[in-house]
Amino acid sequence: ERLPTLVALFSLFLARHSGVAQLCNSSPPVEEIEIVIDIFEATDGDGWLHPWPVDPIVENNNPCDYWYGVSCNPVDNNTCHVVGISLQNNSLAGTIPESIGGLSYMRSLYLSENRLIGTIPKSIGNLSQLTIFEAFGNQLSGSIPSTVGNLSQLQTLLLNENRLTRSVPDTICQLTQLIELELQTNRLTGSIPQRIGEAKSLQFLSLDENELTGSIPFSIGKLVQLKRLTMTRNHLFGSIPSSIGNLSSLEELIFIDNYLSGTIPDTMGNLIQLGAIEMISNRLEGSIPSSIYNLVHLRDLQLNYNFLTGSISSSIANLSYLTFFVLDNNQLTGSIPLCITNLRRLQFLQLCNNHLSGNIPSNLGYLDKLVILYLHSNLL
Repeated sequence: ERLPTLVALFSLFLARHSGVAQLCNSSPPVEEIEIVIDIFEATDGDGWLHPWPVDPIVENNNPCDYWYGVSCNPVDNNTCHVVGISLQNNSLAGTIPESIGGLSYMRSLYLSENRLIGTIPKSIGNLSQLTIFEAFGNQLSGSIPSTVGNLSQLQTLLLNENRLTRSVPDTICQLTQLIELELQTNRLTGSIPQRIGEAKSLQFLSLDENELTGSIPFSIGKLVQLKRLTMTRNHLFGSIPSSIGNLSSLEELIFIDNYLSGTIPDTMGNLIQLGAIEMISNRLEGSIPSSIYNLVHLRDLQLNYNFLTGSISSSIANLSYLTFFVLDNNQLTGSIPLCITNLRRLQFLQLCNNHLSGNIPSNLGYLDKLVILYLHSNLL
């Protein structure tokens, strides 16, 4: 425990004495000082948890002199510039000023978990060096400005848990450096951009709890670095594209509570890194593809509340890491395979409300980690 403390103290010493992290040899340009003060005034700075020491006379202000959450670096012949603002969870209340687009050297902007209202200014697209923009957990409204497509260096865009409306701008697909896009828990409408596959660096894509419609674009199969894909509680319909089988890095696939129909693509068996498949409450039909049973890292398989038919394959024994096996409220037939008792990590086994028949395996008692067992409303 002592080593991290020493490292932190050493880092603070460097920041205060090297002149490259927080402390610059000069104040930033007056234009940047004015913009920083705009942010303070537009968001009720006097009510912040950690307010800035703003002086009414602009010339006397130097936000690079250890103002809370402000990072500065010497750029362009050692001229000091504001390169980062970190004001998350700081009781900001008000709007993001349009003038923020003038902080052209900004690389990171953290405004999450405050009480911000109003729209995201279009001028945000002027921050051409921005790599991180986080503003989740506010009350921002209106549309996501199409100008975000100008942020060619952006790697993280977190706008979840706001009141954003209208469609996801197609220009987001231009962000080829974007790694994480989280837009869940808003009021977004329209369809997922057809060109989403062009955002080729995406690893985390979350669109849950919006009002999105239309089908899942075939181009999503181009996101070969994607690790987590979640689209829960929207109004998506149509079939799951077979191209999803190209997502060889995918670890979580969550499509709960939509109107997806058709069969589960056999190509899903290509997703050898997959640990979770949750496609609860859709309109999926047909049998569970045999390729699913090749996903040996699978821990979570939940396909309940669909129209699935066919039987449970004895190949289920391949899924030795399975803890959730939830297939209730389908139209499955056949017997419960005896080998299901080999799944010693199983905690939830829910097969109720199907058309299963035959005998209940007598050695289910060997599943000593089992917490939930629902087999009722079958022909057992």
